Amino acid sequence: MKCFSRIIIAALSFVVLAHFSSDNSTTGGKEKHSVNFYGTLTDNQGNVCDVDNISISGLYKQIPVYQKPEKHDINPDINKSRIDLAEVYAIKMPGTEPIITKFDKREYVDIIIVSNDKNKTEYRYIIELSRKIYCDQLNDAGPIEKEISFQALNNLVIKGYKHRDPDKTCECKD
Repeated sequence: MKCFSRIIIAALSFVVLAHFSSDNSTTGGKEKHSVNFYGTLTDNQGNVCDVDNISISGLYKQIPVYQKPEKHDINPDINKSRIDLAEVYAIKMPGTEPIITKFDKREYVDIIIVSNDKNKTEYRYIIELSRKIYCDQLNDAGPIEKEISFQALNNLVIKGYKHRDPDKTCECKD
Protein backbone atom coordinates (compact mmCIF):
# COMPACT_ATOMS: atom_id res chain seq x y z
CA MET A 1 0.00 0.00 0.00
CA LYS A 2 2.87 2.37 0.85
CA CYS A 3 4.44 1.80 -2.60
CA PHE A 4 1.09 2.40 -4.34
CA SER A 5 0.58 5.76 -2.57
CA ARG A 6 4.09 6.88 -3.57
CA ILE A 7 3.30 6.10 -7.22
CA ILE A 8 0.03 8.06 -7.01
CA ILE A 9 1.79 11.06 -5.41
CA ALA A 10 4.56 10.97 -8.02
CA ALA A 11 2.04 10.80 -10.88
CA LEU A 12 -0.03 13.67 -9.49
CA SER A 13 3.11 15.75 -8.95
CA PHE A 14 4.14 15.14 -12.56
CA VAL A 15 0.72 16.21 -13.88
CA VAL A 16 0.61 19.34 -11.70
CA LEU A 17 4.18 20.38 -12.57
CA ALA A 18 3.60 19.74 -16.27
CA HIS A 19 0.50 21.95 -16.16
CA PHE A 20 2.28 24.84 -14.44
CA SER A 21 5.26 24.67 -16.79
CA SER A 22 3.16 24.84 -19.97
CA ASP A 23 3.26 28.16 -21.78
CA ASN A 24 -0.15 29.65 -22.51
CA SER A 25 1.19 32.94 -23.82
CA THR A 26 0.59 34.24 -27.32
CA THR A 27 4.30 34.22 -28.13
CA GLY A 28 4.26 30.61 -29.28
CA GLY A 29 6.33 29.51 -26.31
CA LYS A 30 9.13 31.97 -27.10
CA GLU A 31 9.71 34.74 -24.62
CA LYS A 32 10.32 38.17 -26.08
CA HIS A 33 13.74 39.59 -25.25
CA SER A 34 14.15 42.72 -23.16
CA VAL A 35 15.56 44.40 -26.28
CA ASN A 36 13.44 44.57 -29.44
CA PHE A 37 15.47 44.68 -32.68
CA TYR A 38 13.53 45.82 -35.73
CA GLY A 39 14.26 46.21 -39.41
CA THR A 40 13.52 44.94 -42.90
CA LEU A 41 13.82 41.37 -44.14
CA THR A 42 14.14 40.37 -47.80
CA ASP A 43 13.93 36.67 -48.63
CA ASN A 44 15.46 34.94 -51.63
CA GLN A 45 12.15 35.25 -53.51
CA GLY A 46 12.33 39.04 -53.32
CA ASN A 47 9.60 39.38 -50.68
CA VAL A 48 10.27 42.39 -48.42
CA CYS A 49 8.65 42.91 -45.03
CA ASP A 50 9.11 45.04 -41.93
CA VAL A 51 9.96 42.91 -38.91
CA ASP A 52 10.64 43.26 -35.21
CA ASN A 53 11.67 40.96 -32.35
CA ILE A 54 14.62 39.81 -34.47
CA SER A 55 16.87 37.09 -33.09
CA ILE A 56 19.11 34.40 -34.48
CA SER A 57 18.16 31.06 -33.00
CA GLY A 58 16.80 32.96 -30.00
CA LEU A 59 19.97 35.04 -29.50
CA TYR A 60 20.50 38.75 -30.01
CA LYS A 61 24.00 38.93 -28.53
CA GLN A 62 26.99 36.61 -28.44
CA ILE A 63 25.84 34.87 -31.65
CA PRO A 64 28.60 32.47 -32.77
CA VAL A 65 29.91 32.82 -36.33
CA TYR A 66 33.09 31.34 -37.78
CA GLN A 67 35.91 32.18 -40.17
CA LYS A 68 35.70 29.79 -43.11
CA PRO A 69 38.67 27.39 -43.09
CA GLU A 70 40.43 26.77 -46.38
CA LYS A 71 40.59 23.01 -45.76
CA HIS A 72 37.50 20.89 -45.16
CA ASP A 73 39.21 18.72 -42.53
CA ILE A 74 39.58 21.67 -40.12
CA ASN A 75 36.90 22.37 -37.53
CA PRO A 76 35.61 25.97 -37.93
CA ASP A 77 35.20 26.12 -34.15
CA ILE A 78 38.90 27.00 -33.83
CA ASN A 79 38.24 30.52 -35.17
CA LYS A 80 34.97 31.72 -33.68
CA SER A 81 33.63 35.26 -33.39
CA ARG A 82 30.56 36.36 -31.44
CA ILE A 83 28.39 39.10 -32.85
CA ASP A 84 25.75 41.27 -31.21
CA LEU A 85 22.80 42.51 -33.26
CA ALA A 86 23.33 45.98 -31.74
CA GLU A 87 26.61 46.16 -33.67
CA VAL A 88 25.17 44.85 -36.95
CA TYR A 89 23.72 46.98 -39.73
CA ALA A 90 22.83 44.07 -42.02
CA ILE A 91 23.23 40.37 -42.63
CA LYS A 92 23.26 39.38 -46.29
CA MET A 93 24.15 36.55 -48.57
CA PRO A 94 27.32 36.79 -50.68
CA GLY A 95 25.48 35.83 -53.89
CA THR A 96 22.14 34.85 -55.35
CA GLU A 97 22.49 31.22 -54.26
CA PRO A 98 23.51 30.15 -50.75
CA ILE A 99 27.03 28.74 -50.41
CA ILE A 100 26.81 25.66 -48.20
CA THR A 101 29.94 23.92 -46.98
CA LYS A 102 30.35 20.82 -44.84
CA PHE A 103 33.03 20.67 -42.16
CA ASP A 104 33.38 17.72 -39.82
CA LYS A 105 29.86 16.39 -40.65
CA ARG A 106 28.24 19.79 -39.92
CA GLU A 107 26.85 22.10 -42.58
CA TYR A 108 27.50 25.84 -42.67
CA VAL A 109 26.34 28.66 -44.92
CA ASP A 110 28.34 31.72 -45.98
CA ILE A 111 27.05 35.10 -44.79
CA ILE A 112 28.23 38.69 -44.86
CA ILE A 113 27.89 40.76 -41.69
CA VAL A 114 27.78 44.51 -42.34
CA SER A 115 28.99 46.35 -39.28
CA ASN A 116 27.08 49.30 -37.83
CA ASP A 117 30.17 51.50 -38.01
CA LYS A 118 30.30 54.65 -40.15
CA ASN A 119 32.06 52.78 -42.99
CA LYS A 120 29.58 49.86 -42.96
CA THR A 121 32.52 47.44 -42.89
CA GLU A 122 31.73 43.98 -44.29
CA TYR A 123 32.97 40.74 -42.72
CA ARG A 124 32.52 37.33 -44.31
CA TYR A 125 31.70 34.44 -41.99
CA ILE A 126 30.02 31.07 -41.97
CA ILE A 127 27.19 30.11 -39.62
CA GLU A 128 25.64 26.74 -38.88
CA LEU A 129 23.00 25.87 -41.46
CA SER A 130 20.69 24.78 -38.62
CA ARG A 131 20.51 28.36 -37.25
CA LYS A 132 17.38 30.32 -38.08
CA ILE A 133 16.27 33.94 -38.00
CA TYR A 134 13.21 34.43 -35.79
CA CYS A 135 11.16 37.61 -36.07
CA ASP A 136 7.63 38.98 -36.21
CA GLN A 137 6.41 40.31 -39.53
CA LEU A 138 4.50 43.53 -38.90
CA ASN A 139 0.89 43.34 -40.03
CA ASP A 140 -2.21 45.46 -39.37
CA ALA A 141 -4.04 42.39 -38.08
CA GLY A 142 -1.21 41.53 -35.68
CA PRO A 143 2.32 40.17 -35.92
CA ILE A 144 3.03 37.08 -38.01
CA GLU A 145 5.74 34.94 -36.44
CA LYS A 146 8.46 34.14 -38.97
CA GLU A 147 11.18 31.53 -38.90
CA ILE A 148 13.54 31.80 -41.85
CA SER A 149 16.58 29.72 -42.68
CA PHE A 150 19.72 31.46 -43.87
CA GLN A 151 19.24 29.51 -47.12
CA ALA A 152 16.08 31.54 -47.74
CA LEU A 153 17.59 34.89 -46.76
CA ASN A 154 18.66 37.60 -49.16
CA ASN A 155 19.12 40.51 -46.78
CA LEU A 156 18.23 41.51 -43.21
CA VAL A 157 18.69 45.18 -42.35
CA ILE A 158 18.56 46.08 -38.67
CA LYS A 159 17.22 49.62 -38.44
CA GLY A 160 17.44 49.88 -34.68
CA TYR A 161 16.40 48.56 -31.33
CA LYS A 162 14.53 49.65 -28.25
CA HIS A 163 14.30 48.42 -24.70
CA ARG A 164 10.96 47.01 -23.57
CA ASP A 165 11.51 48.35 -20.05
CA PRO A 166 10.19 51.94 -20.10
CA ASP A 167 12.67 52.91 -17.36
CA LYS A 168 15.62 52.27 -19.69
CA THR A 169 16.63 54.77 -22.31
CA CYS A 170 16.22 53.98 -25.98
CA GLU A 171 19.43 53.26 -27.88
CA CYS A 172 18.07 53.45 -31.40
CA LYS A 173 20.28 53.25 -34.47
CA ASP A 174 18.06 55.37 -36.73
